[in-house]
Amino acid sequence: MTVNFSHRRLAALAGLAFVVLLIGGGVIHGSSPGLDATAAQIASYYRDHHSAVVASLLMATIASVLLLFLAATVAADLFAPERRVAAGTLLASITAASAVAVLSGGVEIGLAQTAMHSPAPGFLRGAYVVTVSLYPAGYLFVALGMAAVALGGSGSMPSWFVWLSAVVAVLNVLGGVSVGHSGFFASNDGGAIVFAGAGLSVWVLAASWILWRRPQPAAVLKAEPAAS
Repeated sequence: MTVNFSHRRLAALAGLAFVVLLIGGGVIHGSSPGLDATAAQIASYYRDHHSAVVASLLMATIASVLLLFLAATVAADLFAPERRVAAGTLLASITAASAVAVLSGGVEIGLAQTAMHSPAPGFLRGAYVVTVSLYPAGYLFVALGMAAVALGGSGSMPSWFVWLSAVVAVLNVLGGVSVGHSGFFASNDGGAIVFAGAGLSVWVLAASWILWRRPQPAAVLKAEPAAS
């Protein structure tokens, strides 16, 4: 499928906006409590950072939609026609990852609102554990999408982009298995999560650059003078 030239440019800008929102949201959100935090610590965190948490999660929700738009454009425009399964896998995987991000963000916003009204400690901690545990699933879906690009992009995409996709797939697998309470594999803000997000950001910028520089179809270029 051939994508309109202006569509490519719009998708590239969406990718850039995704990275800005992802980094900005992460900075605003800050470091959240670990899975071993007490209910009192969790409630205190959300009360003290309520506005920042809500703002960062709304930014993440918008970023998820932008990532989906970029992935749909990559799937439609950069894969060879015979690689439809790989293209569909990328789109389905990023759709699932975006759904996880939106769902997790919505639940966490509700949790932040609930924490302002002194809920039962057991409920608060249980809801927080469930919320934080949802996020790694999104990284696994991203890893599947990146694997689809790495395996199905050969011949129609730059070789460096195919290899980059493979590296980002590995980083996101590590992010997806980060379910620890602390350390590198901590599920809230461990190093594996940071590297997975950074890898995805680099991939998005690379995909945006490729789409932005992709030439306009010759047929369209020939038709423009006649139209004017």
